[in-house]
Amino acid sequence: MNLLKSNMLRPGFWLLAGSALALTTLMACNSSSGSDPKEELCPDSYSAGTYDSLHVPLCVMADTGAAIYEGFCTNCHNAGNGAAGFTPPHKNADFVQQNKYKMMQIVLGGYEDSLKVNGLWYTGGMPSFALDLTNHEMASVLTYIRVMLNDSTVGTCDATHLDDNDFATCQKTLRTVATRKSDSVAVWEVKHVRDSIEAAD
Repeated sequence: MNLLKSNMLRPGFWLLAGSALALTTLMACNSSSGSDPKEELCPDSYSAGTYDSLHVPLCVMADTGAAIYEGFCTNCHNAGNGAAGFTPPHKNADFVQQNKYKMMQIVLGGYEDSLKVNGLWYTGGMPSFALDLTNHEMASVLTYIRVMLNDSTVGTCDATHLDDNDFATCQKTLRTVATRKSDSVAVWEVKHVRDSIEAAD
């Protein structure tokens, strides 16, 4: 016991302990195998905002978001692909990439109007999930959508030439890992939008 105490007083002890903890965390984050794009994106954390109560690692956000997406979104949004003319896609979708806060408002407040995504209009409405998901869960699923499902930027879309699945043909450019990492949603951002909606009501 005395030996442990004396070692703890040495500066090198804490440096070694910190390095061991960092290595353990890195190995845990990189434990997934295969071609999972998360391997490229882990173990970096998303940029925490000033009012963020939790600095959650991006890989944890992505895992949580994937589970929530499977439970709440897949039935309508078809694993992110959508259904032509009814449910908009989330994968490589210009609306998703260009409307960060609008996406939060839709998940929190629901949506009844039509949406134009990748050159096509979608008429299916969406219920509010404000009572179903916490701010952290919403940040997680929106991070999953923006970071994991959007690996390409959508350019010009041609709605007059549809592909085999009746989606518009679009020009797409692969996004860099750095760009995707910076595109996550923080817990405080969701809280801010939720508070704004509740104040308006």
